[in-house]
Amino acid sequence: MMNSKITGYLVLASAAVLCTTSYLGCSHFSSYRAPSSTGYGVPLVSVPQEVRELAEHDAKMYGGTVHFPEGLTKEEALDLWHLTEGSDVFPLAWFMRMNSEFSHVKGTKLHESLDRKFGVVKESAPFKAISPYPFPWVGVSAAWSEEHPLQTDVRLGHRQTVEDVMGIRELDGGRQSIAMVGVNCSFCHSNAITVGQTTHLLDGAPNMLNIRGFFQDMFASSAKTMLTEDLLAQFLQDSKVAGNTREIAAKFVRSFKTEMGLNTWSQRRIGPVINFLDSEYFEAKKAKTLRQAMYEKRNVVEKYLTKLLKMTYGLKEVSPELQLRMKFLATSIGVDPSLAVTPEGFARTDAFGRIANLVARTKNPIPLTATSSVPPMWNIEYRAMFHWNANTNSVVMRNLGQSFGLGALLTGTKAYDPLAKFDSTSNLHNLHRLETLLYKIRLPRWKEDFNAGLDVSLLQGGCETFHNTCAKCHMPETERVGPQNALINYKMLPQHVVGTDDLYTKQQAVPVEGQAFKDALFGFTGAVRDRYYQRYDISPEQQAEWERRDLRGPELFRDTVLGESSLKGVSSYINIAPHPTPGYPARHLAGVWATAPYLHNGSVPNLYELLKPAHQRSKMFFVGSRQYDQDKLGFRSDFDSLPQIEDLEGKAQALIDHKVGILGRIKGMKTKPPENIWEAKVQIACATYPERCFDITHPGNSNKGHEGPQFGTNLSDRQKRELVEFLKVLRPEPEYSLISKPVYRWDGLRCQIL
Repeated sequence: MMNSKITGYLVLASAAVLCTTSYLGCSHFSSYRAPSSTGYGVPLVSVPQEVRELAEHDAKMYGGTVHFPEGLTKEEALDLWHLTEGSDVFPLAWFMRMNSEFSHVKGTKLHESLDRKFGVVKESAPFKAISPYPFPWVGVSAAWSEEHPLQTDVRLGHRQTVEDVMGIRELDGGRQSIAMVGVNCSFCHSNAITVGQTTHLLDGAPNMLNIRGFFQDMFASSAKTMLTEDLLAQFLQDSKVAGNTREIAAKFVRSFKTEMGLNTWSQRRIGPVINFLDSEYFEAKKAKTLRQAMYEKRNVVEKYLTKLLKMTYGLKEVSPELQLRMKFLATSIGVDPSLAVTPEGFARTDAFGRIANLVARTKNPIPLTATSSVPPMWNIEYRAMFHWNANTNSVVMRNLGQSFGLGALLTGTKAYDPLAKFDSTSNLHNLHRLETLLYKIRLPRWKEDFNAGLDVSLLQGGCETFHNTCAKCHMPETERVGPQNALINYKMLPQHVVGTDDLYTKQQAVPVEGQAFKDALFGFTGAVRDRYYQRYDISPEQQAEWERRDLRGPELFRDTVLGESSLKGVSSYINIAPHPTPGYPARHLAGVWATAPYLHNGSVPNLYELLKPAHQRSKMFFVGSRQYDQDKLGFRSDFDSLPQIEDLEGKAQALIDHKVGILGRIKGMKTKPPENIWEAKVQIACATYPERCFDITHPGNSNKGHEGPQFGTNLSDRQKRELVEFLKVLRPEPEYSLISKPVYRWDGLRCQIL
C-alpha cells in the first residue's frame, strides 16, 4: 500500500481519458499537451493546495488513502482501444469485403459506418494519425491466429494498409495464420457524449452501443451470403477467387441449401409466392424455418463456413484453431430458436447468461432474459469486489470470463493431459496490460471537462439531501478490507430491499450441472488461468503481480443471492473481503450522471425519473442517442432522438385508418392496432428501429424498485432538482481524487458551498 498520504499526481489533461479530446473532429481542450514519443511526455504538476487539503479531509471522513489517477497518453489510449483479449472471432478479409445485411444503414460492408449502424465510437483524427492498429473504431481488435500472445496483435507497418494484412501469414512448421477481428473491453466501456454541439469521448463510461447488433450483423450476414447467389458471387469476386465466381457461387449455394434441407420441391415452388405476398405471416414462417434449420444443422453450417474460408483465403488446410473459430461462428449463427431472449438493444447485454451458456451451461442453457446495463469501468483498482453484482475479487479470473464472453475459445485437444484441455485463445498478457490502463482513467469532471452548466443556487440543498439520504447506502464504509486494508468495502443490499426486477437474481440461482454457478465459474476460469501460467511459463512473481495478491489476497467467487463465497477453509487470511452478505453493492455515485440509463437493467432513462415512483416512470422510451439532457441527467429518449422516419405522422394516421399493408399492418409489427396517434407512432418507430425501443413489459425489463423515502422518491420537486444538480459535482472516493476546483465541503452535519 502507498505510504504517503498523497500518492499520485495528475498528468495534465492527458489524451483520451475523459473528455480531454473531442470526438468527430471537434477541437481539443486548451489544457491538452501532446505527449512525447515515449508516451509519457506530459509534465507532472503539483496538486493545488486547496485540492490536496479537501482530499485529505475526505479521507479522514470516509477512510482510505488519497490518490490521483494519472490519465492516459495517446499511445496508451490506443492500446486500451485495440489490444486483443484473444476473443477475435471473425476473419479480417470477410469483415472488410462482406456486405452488411442486417442493419438499417444499407449499402455498406461489415466494417463500414459502425457508428451509424451500432453506436461504435470512432477515433478522432489525432489518434488515427499515429495509430498502428487497423481500425479507427474504439474497441475493435485484430489478431493473428496461431501466434504467441506477445506476437498476436495485428499492427500496420510504415505505409501499410489493412489490405496488406488480409492474406495468409506463414509460420514455422508450415503453419498458416490469418488475421481475425474481435472486440475488447473498451468496445462496451468507452462512450461518446454530446453536450450542446460538442461530442466528448469518455473512456470507462458505458457505451450507448448495440452490442448484439454488431455481432449479429457479422453472423447473419455470413449465413445470408452463403444462401444468396448474387451476394456470394460478388464476395468471391472481391476476394479475388480464381475462376467463374458466378458459377462457383451457384454451385456452393445449391449444395449448401440441399444439405440444410432448404432446397426441397415445395420450397422451390412456394418460395416465389411467399416472396410475392411478402406479408408478415409468411415472412415469419419462412424465418422460423430457416432459424430451425440453422440450429439443427450447425455441423453443416460449420462445414460450409470452412469451405468458404479455404476458398476466399486460398488455405491449404484449416488449422485446429481456425476450425474451432468456424465452429463458434456456426454455433452463433445456429442459436436455439426456442430459447427465450429479451431484446438487448443499446447499452445492455446479458453478459453472465451468455458466458454461462457458452462455457458452463451448454447442456442446460438458461433463457437470455436477464439483460443488464453495461457498468462504468472507472474507479476499479481499489474495489473489494468486481462486476456490477460484486461476485468476485479476482482480477485475472474476472478478465478471463469476460474474454470468453466476447469469443475466446478452449483449444485444448490433449486428452491425456488434464491441464492441456484448458488451452485457450485468451491473452492474459494483454488482459493484464488492459487492466493496468484502466487504473489510470480519471472520472469525468462536469465543469472542467464539459464546460457544462451548473446552477450553484441548488447545490446547498442537494448536498444536504445527498448526505442525509443517498449517502446512507452509496458512500463506502470507512473500514477498508484486504491484506493491506486498502480495498473499498461497499454496502451490500439484498435484492428484495431495493425491489428491482428479480429475474437476474432467480436465474443466477439455477445450478450448473449439479453445482452452484459461482463454483462452476470459479473452477472453469481457474483451470484456464493455471494452464496459461504453465503453457507460457509465467513466473510465480508475475502471477502474483497479475492477480494483485498483495492487495487482494486469495481469489474468491460470491453467491450474490446467498452471500456464500468459494473461499472456504481458508483461515490463514483475515479481512480479505466483505463478510458474506447477500445482495448487490451500492457503489459510490461520483460520475453517475455519465452512466444512463439507470437501474441494473437500464429500465429508467435518466436520473430525474429515477427519483419518481415506478408508476410515474416511462413505460416505453427510445435508446441509442448520444445527445445529453443536462437537466434530467440522461440521454435524449423521445421520438426526436431516433434516426429520421419519413412522414411519421402520416404513416401513423394511415396505420390507425388500416390503410397500410394487405392486413392493415406494417411489416414487422406484433402488437394490436393502435388507438391513438402516439401509440401508432410508437409502433412504427419500434417496427422500424426495434433495437432502439425499450419496453418495460418484456421479461427482465421492469422499472420497479428504488422507491420510497430512503430512495428519494418522496422528495419535493425542488429537492429532486437540487439533488440532480449536486450529483454533477459529487467527488469520488479519496482513492480516485480529481484535480478539480473545490465546490463543497461536508463536515458530517452541514454542507458548505465553497
